Amino acid sequence: MAPARLESTYLLGAIVEQKDTPQLRMAAYSRKQLAAFLEDNPAAMSMALPGAGNGERLLDLFLVDTDVFQPLLKSHLKSDPWLLFAERADQLELEETFNRDEQLVRCVQSVARRRTGQTIVMIRQTDNVRARFDVLLEALRRVVGSPGSRATRAAVIAKPEVPDEATDREELIRILNEMLDRAGGTFNSEDLATAAKSVTINSSQLAADQRGSGRLFGVRWGREWRYPRFQFDSARCPYPEMKTILSALSPDKQGWDRLQWFLEPHESLGGRTPLQVWATDRRKVIKAASTERWSGRD
Repeated sequence: MAPARLESTYLLGAIVEQKDTPQLRMAAYSRKQLAAFLEDNPAAMSMALPGAGNGERLLDLFLVDTDVFQPLLKSHLKSDPWLLFAERADQLELEETFNRDEQLVRCVQSVARRRTGQTIVMIRQTDNVRARFDVLLEALRRVVGSPGSRATRAAVIAKPEVPDEATDREELIRILNEMLDRAGGTFNSEDLATAAKSVTINSSQLAADQRGSGRLFGVRWGREWRYPRFQFDSARCPYPEMKTILSALSPDKQGWDRLQWFLEPHESLGGRTPLQVWATDRRKVIKAASTERWSGRD
């Protein structure tokens, strides 16, 4: 697999503890995203092809398994080593052990390239995991070896060969379109100019000025900007609360990190996403944004 393809092919899932309950966080894989997830001290993580559902299956283990996975959630420490498992002939095997998060971030890409299209699972090595390793491995093999995982991988691998660059682009477009759909759609610059009855010759200038002043955010789409609809009222004016939120979620020149933040469950919102809370209590979303240690894309 070419290096460029890895960034847009895999989905990354992280299991974190929230009020004694496991929570799954998902995002498109990148080294930066992996490092960001590690800041939240996850008990386990997975990397898999889109549609494989292994993040959800891993979450199920933490919800129902009282022997290994629930104790792992409650007892793991940020200083615990990482066990990295990868598939070999449809069976999960221990591939490597990493003592530090930084080692995991550096090396996981090379493991993924060696195991093209295979699922990777990363587990914190607590004392209980050491003692019950065989039980843990058997449970993980049931998850990764399920028919859904194999069928998804087979469908992806069986696709006709096309240049990696084209495949990357198509997969990335699909992921970004899904994000925009989950956000409720977008306006373009002309939509906003028409609603404001702007008489400027350049229809994109109004939106660009508002974006530059931090009143709204857009996501870069090729040569254009698209503006998620949820940040506008019925007259297509940006809600005043957006300025405070965007100030906390800066910088992000392309806009996609901000959009992802609105779509991900947030601990301070009881596991709901900022977008789910936005329509009923925007003050809570402002408070959630104020807790962020933001390191968006520059």
